[in-house]
Formats: sequence, structure tokens, C-alpha cells
Amino acid sequence: MGAPENAFGIYSFNRNPQDDFEIIGNETAVTILTLNTWKGQYFVHIRLYEFSDDIREGAQNIVQYIKNQIRGTTRPPDILKLLPRDHLVRNSERYFKNHIILNKIHFTADENILMLNESTIGVAAEYLHENPEYTLYVFLIKYPTPKDATIAYNSYKTHLLAKGYPTITTKKLGSQSIVVQTPVDSP
Repeated sequence: MGAPENAFGIYSFNRNPQDDFEIIGNETAVTILTLNTWKGQYFVHIRLYEFSDDIREGAQNIVQYIKNQIRGTTRPPDILKLLPRDHLVRNSERYFKNHIILNKIHFTADENILMLNESTIGVAAEYLHENPEYTLYVFLIKYPTPKDATIAYNSYKTHLLAKGYPTITTKKLGSQSIVVQTPVDSP
């Protein structure tokens, strides 16, 4: 996997906000039949083929043993700190580096309209909307330069306008950040 961020990315992609989360070393996402976690540059996945308290306890012991053998961080990537906490769906954050993974998280387009490449990193998350029928999907992408971010923004804006979104509101935040607001309902 190369880097701890990549291991966290695989972990974040495989967890769901509705999973149970237990502290086994660091956070471990637990479902009836799986335990998923990461440490350093390792993603750990254990699949159970039947459920019982004894089997689950054995799997938790294996996870703890593996994590004790691995040196490295269990700190999520710093880009996650940039997401607002208000109304965030807990454990919905997903770390990604390319448009194929972003599309699996939340489809944007067949083409790489956001110009994602080996030099970009991103995070996507879900937010609760005041209307419970809606979930807001937010993504934040770090580009190597402000020029790269501007090119990607213009590509994304062009794509949204071509798809018929009725309004796109932008607001500059500081020298390198732009907020894009599109309607909740798609055309």
C-alpha cells in the first residue's frame, strides 16, 4: 500500500457509518461477519464465516495481535481535519486519490472531470440535511497548486452546467478555497 494514508483509504472505503466501532488498538469497524481496521501502511480485514461470541472474541484477539506487530501510525490523514464537524455523519469520511474511487463513493462522471491524479488527495463525507429525506455529499480535494485547483473547478462547473443544474453558486473563502453549492435535487 505504500503509505498509511492509502491503508486508511481502503479502510474508510470498506466501513459504513452504521457499522459498530470498537476500540481494538485504534478504531475497528465491526459487522456481524467482518472486522476491518488499519495501522501504518497495513489494512487488516478478517472475515468470519459464522457468528458466535467465541469466534468474534477470537477474531478480535487476532486483530489485536496483528496490530501489536505493526509499527506505524493510526492517525487519519490530515485532510480529514478540514471537514466541518457540524451535521457530519459519523464515520462517513472516505479518503481517495483518483476518480474511479470517488465514483464508487459517489458518482460524479465517467470522465475524470476533477482532474484527479497521483498528486491529488481527497476526502468525501456525508452530512445530514435539515430535510431528513436528503443526504448531502461533500468532497474536498487538495491539488498541488492553486492553478490546478482552478482548472479542475472550471471543468467541474462546466460539467454541472452541461447536466442542467439550474444554479451554481460560488463563494471565495480565503486565497485558495472556493465553495461550490449546487441544488440538492438533481435534474
